[in-house]
Amino acid sequence: MDTAGKNGKQEIEDKDHCLGELDYQGTFCLEKVKRSLAVRIFCVFLLAIPVLEISDQFIRYFTGRENTLGIGILLCGWIVTALVVYWIFNACAGYHVAKLALFAFAAKVVYFILEFNHYNLNKDSILAPLFLIVLFEKIELRSALTEMVTKYRYLLLCLLLISLLPFLNISTITGTGLIRTLGVWGNSKCAAYYLFACIVLFSDAGYLVILPLLVLIIFIGARGVIIAGFLYIMFRTFFFNKGRNELRPKFFTIAQLTVLVIVMSGVLYLGLSQTVLRRVGYSFEPLIFEDFRNPQYGHGRVFLNQIVIGEMERFSIWEWVVGRSATDLGDLYEEFIGSRTFPHNDFMNILYTNGVGGLLLYLYYLFVFPLKKLGHGREKSELIALIIAILILGATTGFYIFYASYLLYARYGTLYGETMSFRKRIDEEEGCGRLAF
Repeated sequence: MDTAGKNGKQEIEDKDHCLGELDYQGTFCLEKVKRSLAVRIFCVFLLAIPVLEISDQFIRYFTGRENTLGIGILLCGWIVTALVVYWIFNACAGYHVAKLALFAFAAKVVYFILEFNHYNLNKDSILAPLFLIVLFEKIELRSALTEMVTKYRYLLLCLLLISLLPFLNISTITGTGLIRTLGVWGNSKCAAYYLFACIVLFSDAGYLVILPLLVLIIFIGARGVIIAGFLYIMFRTFFFNKGRNELRPKFFTIAQLTVLVIVMSGVLYLGLSQTVLRRVGYSFEPLIFEDFRNPQYGHGRVFLNQIVIGEMERFSIWEWVVGRSATDLGDLYEEFIGSRTFPHNDFMNILYTNGVGGLLLYLYYLFVFPLKKLGHGREKSELIALIIAILILGATTGFYIFYASYLLYARYGTLYGETMSFRKRIDEEEGCGRLAF
């Protein structure tokens, strides 16, 4: 074989080796993808948000000072937001509807600040679709996030276990109120969301890792997260592939699911879910409220949503399109129940604060856009399992309002990268150099 033939063969082998890393490890040729300073800053500040929130719980527990690191969390969030907006207009061709929605939201923010002096507007439900677009378009960002999250997940898990396990003997779980404490957490529901994120991030580690995490979620008693975690594990088990394209044998899948159901049923029976059972046993959340202002009905989820529905009946056409502000929503709840809170339902929250336009944007880019971009195979099946879990979280308590959601957005990006047309995108973005035949 002549020299040219050998070189051509070597280039093909190098290319196949690079694509093999992409297919099996999800590393996206990390050592060959150039990382800009902006991408590194984005990853650092994005992953700093969960660390700061968990650290803030330790400070609150030992010093009694609330929200000490809140400014740092907000600063990280705004840096991440600024970079996403920058990339949307500089690195993402097309997506005119999303860009138009961003302009409309910016105009709405200015209007509510000048007209009503409202500064709290629901930017996170706008940020989430933009974030997913940027992850799809920038292989550089996906590769950096994949690498950092793979390493970062161990730190996150250690912090979570330290915040929960050493303090179990002196913890108090109250299933009858809005606040449940566990370990250093003033509201352990946030910890449940991080545990669910760890289940997703460690989904390749096997049942010995993810099932104990689900048991901790059950112990906390966050019902929506329990259902989401359980179904995510079951669906992922059902769709998991043996090798690249072949499903595991049906009898093996059925055996796995059977064992999983038996184990979880045993956990429930042994009483780790006393909080859940106690809340179900009492009628704290009736389905129908004849009088919003009657205190006997409590502050259940349905009650919170019905307050919002009652107010939306007064919406003008313009308010149905663009919504109101989160400040206005807090004022509404303070008037009815004496405290500022939110509907424990993402879709109701977005409909009130960002209108029908914001809700459609959120639904399309979070649940439809990823499925259209991914092909068939293991990654798309896992994405379906993740989307089902996120839908449950959004409908039962909320998804995007918790900082743990950022970790799951990063997982979306990993799944994007594992099934895209690698040859075209690598040649375009020089992820693996010139690999032409």
